[in-house]
Amino acid sequence: MSMDSAPARAYTISEANLNSLCPKEFGVFKRLCDESPEGCIDGVAQQWSMDQIVWRESVGVKGGVTTTFEESPEKEKDLEAAWKALEEAFTKVTATPDDLSSGDSELTLELSYYDKEKGGAYDDIGESQALFIVWGCVQLTPAAIRIQDKIEEQSWTVFA
Repeated sequence: MSMDSAPARAYTISEANLNSLCPKEFGVFKRLCDESPEGCIDGVAQQWSMDQIVWRESVGVKGGVTTTFEESPEKEKDLEAAWKALEEAFTKVTATPDDLSSGDSELTLELSYYDKEKGGAYDDIGESQALFIVWGCVQLTPAAIRIQDKIEEQSWTVFA
């Protein structure tokens, strides 16, 4: 890897599709983002990204208080609670019957940010800079599971 580039790849879900799956929770989250000093989901995603907030507790890192509502810690807590509610609703609505009976889900949601000014000219991200990343979309086949201790996933960038 060079110091001026890095690979990135993720399955994402659009705001419209996320709203169709979790309309109540997405509506509350969007309203609170619109009322924030950043004024929209893109702005909140950028602020959280700059604050290096990681909401996925499954990776063992807990986010701290962001600076989105510096003057109003109550609104900050409401925004954080709305995000948690949206994450939980997404996990629940996408769970299979097996997931529900075991208490596990294969899909989790993460809010991230794409900085168009730092991206590449051919990146195909769309209009929104907020990315709703869906983790758990890819799983090993039964054949790959048998040799999973012998294989590894790698990423690289190729420049022509």
